[in-house]
Order: sequence, then C-alpha cells, then structure tokens
Amino acid sequence: MWNMKTLLINSKDLADLALEKIESYLTSINSKLQFEENKSKVNAYSNINLPKYDLPQFAGDFNSWLSFKSIFSSSIDFNESLTDIQKLQYLQNAVTSDASRLIKGFAITHENYKQAWETLLNRYDNQRELAFSQCKRFFSLRNVKPTSESIWAMIDVCNEVLKNFKTLGLECNQLVELLY
Repeated sequence: MWNMKTLLINSKDLADLALEKIESYLTSINSKLQFEENKSKVNAYSNINLPKYDLPQFAGDFNSWLSFKSIFSSSIDFNESLTDIQKLQYLQNAVTSDASRLIKGFAITHENYKQAWETLLNRYDNQRELAFSQCKRFFSLRNVKPTSESIWAMIDVCNEVLKNFKTLGLECNQLVELLY
C-alpha cells in the first residue's frame, strides 16, 4: 500500500509537470499566432499603393517657407530610412531660383546635407521676415471685388495668414512688437 501511495504522489507530480509543459507549449503557440497575425496586418497595410507624392518646390518666397519646411521636414528630414546623401538630393531637387543658388555649391556628400539644410534655415526661418511677409500678404488684399469667388479667396488668405502667425507662435501684441 505504501508503494501505491508513492506511486500516486509521483503520478500527480508527473501530471503537474506535463500540464506545465502543455501550458508553456500552448502559450508559445499563442504568441507565435499573435505575431503572425500582427505581421499579416502590417503586410496588408504595406501593400497599399498610395499615389506618388512630389515634394513642393521652394523658390525662396517667405510666404511659402513655412509650408515647404513643414512638408520637407516631416517627409524627408525626419525620415530615418533615408541617408543624408538621399536627403541632400531631395533638397536640391526641391529648391529652385534664389533658394537653389544658396545651396548650389554643396557637393552630394553625407556631411553636406546638414550644412545645406542649415543654410536654408538661416536664411528663411527668420521669424521677423516671415511675420512681415505674412503682413504684406494680408494688407495686399485691399482691392477685392465684391464677388463670391474673391470674397472666398480673401477669407482663405486671411485664414492662411492667421494659421501662419499661429505656427510662428505669434499673437497680435507680439506681432506688433516684432514689427516695430
């Protein structure tokens, strides 16, 4: 009888051990299934064909700098999958006219991307000039014809100017101080 008791205890221990191994195995399979499910979701999203996006051109106009800087920064400058050489190529292709002349002499090298981008930032990321150009744009709206199209165009320019002031972190009192 004592042997039977020992045998039952050992059987229970074996059953517990087998149960632990089965649970561990099921957990492992569950993890693999979740990984494969997530992987297929990622692959499903990566197979979406978005239309080709062309970067906007920047010619050196202060009125278009904030928009260009935002788009270029988010799609190229902050893109860690691009090398600095690729970023410089995108930058040189995206600028024209006055802005192009600023970075024209930079050879396509790893070191030159940051210098070229800084050169553009030093020239065009000037808060006073940006605010002044937005004011000029706003005050040039004087000759508006009383048609619905021209009124909507005026409203659109006003909204854009106000958004640009907000992007610059300026309120009306700060704007007056900056300009005078």
